[in-house]
Amino acid sequence: MMTVRAIDAGIWGNRLRVAMEPQGSALLNTRVRQVLPGGRLRLNSAAGIETGSELLVTDSSTIVTALKVLSIDRGDDYLITLEAGTPLPGLVVPGDQVRSREYRFMVELLRQPDPSNPARDNIAIDREVFGALSLDPRHTRYFQRVIGCTWNLSNAATTLDDMGRPLRRADRRSEGESGYVRVIDAAPTNGLRAGPVATYDIRPGTPPRLVLLPLAQGDDMIGGIGDATYIGDDNVNPELRTGLFTLRNVEQISIIAAPGRTSVQMQGALINHCELMRYRFVALDGLAPPGDSMSDIQAQRQQFDTKYAALYHPWLLIPDPYPGNPAAPADYPIPPVGHVLGIYARTDIERGVHKAPANEVVRGVTGLQRLLNKEQHDILNPYPVNINVIRDFRPNNRGIRVYGGRCITSDSDWKYVNVRRLLIFIEASVDRGLQWVVFEPNAEPLWARVRRAISNFLTLVWRNGALEGTKVEEAFFVKCDRSTMTQTDIDQGRLICLVGVAPVKPAEFVIVRIGLWTAHAED
Repeated sequence: MMTVRAIDAGIWGNRLRVAMEPQGSALLNTRVRQVLPGGRLRLNSAAGIETGSELLVTDSSTIVTALKVLSIDRGDDYLITLEAGTPLPGLVVPGDQVRSREYRFMVELLRQPDPSNPARDNIAIDREVFGALSLDPRHTRYFQRVIGCTWNLSNAATTLDDMGRPLRRADRRSEGESGYVRVIDAAPTNGLRAGPVATYDIRPGTPPRLVLLPLAQGDDMIGGIGDATYIGDDNVNPELRTGLFTLRNVEQISIIAAPGRTSVQMQGALINHCELMRYRFVALDGLAPPGDSMSDIQAQRQQFDTKYAALYHPWLLIPDPYPGNPAAPADYPIPPVGHVLGIYARTDIERGVHKAPANEVVRGVTGLQRLLNKEQHDILNPYPVNINVIRDFRPNNRGIRVYGGRCITSDSDWKYVNVRRLLIFIEASVDRGLQWVVFEPNAEPLWARVRRAISNFLTLVWRNGALEGTKVEEAFFVKCDRSTMTQTDIDQGRLICLVGVAPVKPAEFVIVRIGLWTAHAED
């Protein structure tokens, strides 16, 4: 008997189906060559035989005898020793047919239930098959070892799985090949044991089909998930961090968001995280409908003042993904930052981080929860409110666009998202690109190399259009010499480099002045 559990908690596990059966094709098909006293024998072939292997011997009367391998001595002509008490004489004789017995474990993941089309609910979207498995703990293909063993999901401090093996440090999961389930052998034993009872669906004209059994009792516990769950807890041991604090373990992250979480506590935690990590930026959702009026969104904005965040309003509309009436799906409101982060990524790839992620089309949506015109835009977007409005320009054949690129800060030097993110990019790149400097002799030759390395990088940034100026001298400066360091700094092992850049600002307003001009005839 075994217990099968989904690899992660949640209702998604109820879509898993599992079964185990004896494998149809054996790894070994041969005959007995020699039977020796003491429960020993030799076969014509010993390919794939190891401690814990099961052998099925069929005699001339088609009587099948099950044997269990205790050991195999490959240095003594592949002498096989069977488990103690195996009565060989009279049951097994030279010439009897021998085949090994292995097992197969199958996992299927079904489609997410769709009320509008329940006939598709039982279609598998992924499948795992593990073959050549053994029921013996000594075997290298012991099913619990190959698939993966269960562990204590409820205790974050757990370090061992139920086999006593260390959990992986990367994801705090037990070692195993399955991406969906973990198993535990309820009664592990070294001797012969009854195999799994497999059930088959037999229909005329078709081969028997293995019946997979459903997993149950999965629960998302949505009611118990709140801001405290998303924020999590910090810990000096990185492996024990939870929620938002786990992102501190991944240095490569540059943009974060928590779609739909609009409380002051949650958004404050996101901002604090970015300010702590220095090289990250957060996109925040405006309040969810129906509490997203002009006064509501302005009150939300007044809760924060930071150059590491941008606020987007209003929510977007998409067709209900699982409508009760497929012929007329209702509009379904979703938070905007998921699409906004996609626009960030698209703009970074197509134009560069210096291009403001604004005046960009929001793809994959059908409308907006609130339609804002220019009058309302002029209230929410200009400094110092700095709320980024998403507007519907479809009457002008321009689609739905993000029409704002400002940070929610009162510091006018950092009011643009692209300026903040450009400086984050430059700071992070220089920081990581100068790690070779550590422990180098802190003297003039090193300072010259540092100036040259940073200047080369910033020249490339300038040529890509991220910095102002018609020549390099107008775009940036780099100083690293006796003027930036005192002798005390040098004695303390500090190398101080001063870098100044002139980032390009977006053209937010197009102003055209038109005056009267009178044409005078010339004589």
